[in-house]
Amino acid sequence: MRWNSPAVKSLLAVLALALLGTVGVMAYRAFFAEDTRCADGVSKKGPRDECVGVTDGSFNFMADSDEFTELSRLIREENRAVVDGEEDYVTLGFILPFTAGDEIQRGHMVNEVAGAYLAQHRANHDANSAVPKIRLALANTGQDSEQWEPVAAQLVEMAASDEDNLRAVVGFNVSTDETAAALDYLTGEGIPVVTGPLTAENLGHESDDGGEPHRAPNPARVVPDNDAQGRALRNGLPGISDLDIDLSKTHLVRDVRAGDRHLSSLTRVMGNLHGDQNRRVDTFSSPDDVNDTGSLTTDFERIITSLCHASDAEVIYFAGRNVQLRLFVNALGQHNCEREFTVITISGASTLTTDPELDVSALERVTVLYTTNAHPDTWLGNDGIGGSYEEFEDLEELVAEQELAGTVDLVDSRAITMYDAVAVAVEGIRVKGGEGIPELEDVTNTWRQMRGNLKLVGVSGWICLNADGHPGNKAVSIVQLVPALEGDEVEVRFLGLGWPDGAPPRADTCPDPNS
Repeated sequence: MRWNSPAVKSLLAVLALALLGTVGVMAYRAFFAEDTRCADGVSKKGPRDECVGVTDGSFNFMADSDEFTELSRLIREENRAVVDGEEDYVTLGFILPFTAGDEIQRGHMVNEVAGAYLAQHRANHDANSAVPKIRLALANTGQDSEQWEPVAAQLVEMAASDEDNLRAVVGFNVSTDETAAALDYLTGEGIPVVTGPLTAENLGHESDDGGEPHRAPNPARVVPDNDAQGRALRNGLPGISDLDIDLSKTHLVRDVRAGDRHLSSLTRVMGNLHGDQNRRVDTFSSPDDVNDTGSLTTDFERIITSLCHASDAEVIYFAGRNVQLRLFVNALGQHNCEREFTVITISGASTLTTDPELDVSALERVTVLYTTNAHPDTWLGNDGIGGSYEEFEDLEELVAEQELAGTVDLVDSRAITMYDAVAVAVEGIRVKGGEGIPELEDVTNTWRQMRGNLKLVGVSGWICLNADGHPGNKAVSIVQLVPALEGDEVEVRFLGLGWPDGAPPRADTCPDPNS
């Protein structure tokens, strides 16, 4: 072959151009390709290009929220002081769908993060110099927690890292299939988890017969589940003297949409409260997007017309999610009946306190009662069996010290719930009394012993965990939503306590671990 022949020269020229073209395309792609990195540990994922992942507060998941921005700054500063210090520290993951599109949910998450930060600060500065210190890492699973899987995997990697030493994950605020999947994955990998305001019963794993714990660590809860809240309502309502309602004239209104763990659980619980199956039941079906109102206004008008002609329906047990509850209360407030109604449900109704679309004037005609996980007045004037008002006063002082009075709302039970959830995690993390970093299983084993004299006195009440991680016979506050004296806002009025077991525990103990 003649290398200097015209044919060979042409072939070599074509190959050179092809090579240059390939290199050029690669260089172009490398230079102009979209950068998916948002910050250390955070990257864009999913169809909405959400910045999901784990941060020490250096990245702000809600840059448009002044309150969240301030909390991110405080967490970042606290974390840097912990890392730069000379004492041992561990990482505590705090997982929520921070880039949620719903403004009400975003407002609740600000309160939840505030509660977590305040608990971190107290653990690091007001616990007799206890160690290890707590580094708080915010983990965003994206809107509707659609990106839970890569974020959960990131947290598992942090548990294996000698630099991060992640020892527990706290958070989760909505009982959905995504939440259940993330809980199963994390606990299946041996990660201790404490959940926030989750109330569906069918999350986690039940113990074997005889109360023996399962192999994977069950999520620990600080909030009674739907069933326990329903029993507390049934036991507590008759003893509230301020109520003038006839609990023999009840009606059940329930959402029949399938595929929602919270709804299926709530429907069963409200049905049990409803009692006699011969009584009237009305149904509706909400859209798949729980924030979508759909045609429910028309459906509720039909149901209310039926209620107006039912002389035996004065008390309405409502089994539905928050948006649907607001629509129903608004519609009841506009009805033409000559009588008034009482709507009773459980803790999910707390979102009405910040829902800008709630018709506050409806509360002048409709009595709305629900259970809440915590209320500032719960232990005020009580004898301290089941809880302590002093704990709330300490938290209130800490809010003032951190200048967060305009950021965190302690009437919103979510801040207190997450404060207590982080406190439970810290209790397990410090099992060795400051002698090094605990193993993951050490944390979970501590929770299984959290009863009797080892109970945790939380702001929300005594936390005594049974074999399945549930808080045994934990007090529930029964409250009423009322119009504020001024403006278009609402207030949450504490009415009384309800106990799932019908009576408070003994002063010196918690329920039996198998209860």
